[in-house]
Amino acid sequence: MDSLLRTLIRNIGDTEEQTGPDKATPELRSILNKKLKKHKTIVVLDDLWEQRTFLDIKDSFNDVGESRIVITTRLGDVASLARPDRRLELRSLDNKDAYDLFCKRAFANNENNQCPGDLEKLAKDIVQRCQGLPLAIVSIGILLSSRPQIASVWTQVYNQLRYQLAKDDDVQGIINLSYHDLPGELRNCFLYCSMFPQNYYLSRRDLVLLWVAEGFAVKTEESTAEEVAEGYLMELILRNMLQLVEKDELGRVSICKMHDIVRDLAMSIAKKVRFGTTNDSDAMTIVDSGIIRRLSTGVTNVNKQMRLPHLRTLMAHGNGNSTPASSPDTVWSILLESRYLAVLELRGSMITAVPSSVGQLFNLRYLGLRDTKIKFLPHSVEKLSNLLTLDVKS
Repeated sequence: MDSLLRTLIRNIGDTEEQTGPDKATPELRSILNKKLKKHKTIVVLDDLWEQRTFLDIKDSFNDVGESRIVITTRLGDVASLARPDRRLELRSLDNKDAYDLFCKRAFANNENNQCPGDLEKLAKDIVQRCQGLPLAIVSIGILLSSRPQIASVWTQVYNQLRYQLAKDDDVQGIINLSYHDLPGELRNCFLYCSMFPQNYYLSRRDLVLLWVAEGFAVKTEESTAEEVAEGYLMELILRNMLQLVEKDELGRVSICKMHDIVRDLAMSIAKKVRFGTTNDSDAMTIVDSGIIRRLSTGVTNVNKQMRLPHLRTLMAHGNGNSTPASSPDTVWSILLESRYLAVLELRGSMITAVPSSVGQLFNLRYLGLRDTKIKFLPHSVEKLSNLLTLDVKS
């Protein structure tokens, strides 16, 4: 909650000094409230899943003058936070708008996004299957934009789509089809993005370094491994598998995110193909830890009795403001038995020290200690001869 309040305050224009770590939650609420009174601001709390999230910061939004608060959600009880006359229920696109949106994506290179006559019936049948849902329409439109505009080719895709929809709901079936259309190296990168928490802002730089450390992107004659990884990221965004959030001053991708529906599908595929396991809840629920190769969880959620001999990747994005139920440093006793670790990301956790035995992790290629409580590193770090990235910012 403190992190959310600080982010809101900074986005309205305050400096780091005014939101430093010495500020308690009530003081942050007061600072935000004064800021909202001073400026005409629209605050958008996007894709809210719990009333409590809003209620915890509601005091910040009392009597804010000309500022306005907008909430988007898919849950009725969250929508009920607003007065009935302030609720707007979004409906699916009508047939014409749905078809127009599809043509803009599927026929982007045609004059006026015109659909060829021999594909018109097929195009309308495909749009009908999407039931007016923009995410589904855009996903299938982008998939078909890379196909030759030939009826036999489109019929084949349409038949695949019908097969997918027989197994899944409409949106997931279409995204599943888009996933299976990805080249092998892109599938790994796509599944990897589901290892981050829901609604997590994915940094281009972080993804590139992690994909290189995992071996998903490798050097070619023309490009470095990092350049190959950046190309993969652009491809996933162009295919609508990731959403662009922000560009840098050079026009490159800076921040992106994964739509929560897309993430749900990616997580289910990752589990099915044993790519990795993601634990979003407070309690660790893993049946067979012996086969886990990639794990995303909270540091304090890892059971002390758990053994992860085949673990290659641990991502433990924590919240530095939280109070752990048990000492997070106990995680090392488990990690040091995972001798083949290649990626260890402990960003934002309450870890206070790195044991000298970390030098035994001979396969480690990425070590992320950003925003932790660590004051120094042991000399044994120099034994990590395969290390490509050491992140000790903050």
